[in-house]
Amino acid sequence: IFLTAHKEDFGQEGECKQAACSPYMKELQAFLERISKDFLQHFTCKDFLDGELRPLSEKIIHQFVQHASLIRPLGSGGAMKLASDCAQLEFALSLLLGPTGFGASGPTGLNTIGPAYQLLRAFRALLFLTPEDIQTYEGIGSVVSHSVVLHLIISRCPEVMPSPQSTLGWGIARYARWLQKHDEREKLLLIQGSLEAYVAAARNRSDKNYIPQYPILLKILEKGLQLE
Repeated sequence: IFLTAHKEDFGQEGECKQAACSPYMKELQAFLERISKDFLQHFTCKDFLDGELRPLSEKIIHQFVQHASLIRPLGSGGAMKLASDCAQLEFALSLLLGPTGFGASGPTGLNTIGPAYQLLRAFRALLFLTPEDIQTYEGIGSVVSHSVVLHLIISRCPEVMPSPQSTLGWGIARYARWLQKHDEREKLLLIQGSLEAYVAAARNRSDKNYIPQYPILLKILEKGLQLE
């Protein structure tokens, strides 16, 4: 389902006038609603269900953030649309985990998967920031991985900055599968290759200056590699 998000238009600038929920997110909500109504309501063992549904919800969040960071081009209007999708994903996951909050026995709903929920909320917040502001976000590396942040900034770069998968001649589906199977350092090294390809092309074109996002990308990349 998340792969279909790359077929939608997130490149628009300015205020987004589209409906609050993107088509791919509506499809996900409908799918999770069917699971909840047709299957989950027939089970009475809540502890068993929670043990299965929490890892599933975590995986859904991580895959959403991964794909959302790869959407390109991403304009300011598209970022608002994507932020709305983050909120809609919270609603969709409540169909599996129940209402989010704190009860007598502890956290409920999305609060039971704290780190993944923090990732979703943090990613949504990053969508409203400029690349200059993103680089000062204190949660890089702890809440949101360096690779996700780098992908998000690249999505806002001019076309002269190649996407990591394009430097390898891969499509988005193949790259997404690769990301799921490799650790953070391997992801950063691949992104490093994309930045190096940009620098080489810029020199061949005799560009007078690098794009303004390049030094920000380089700084975040170097910090990430130092930690991995």
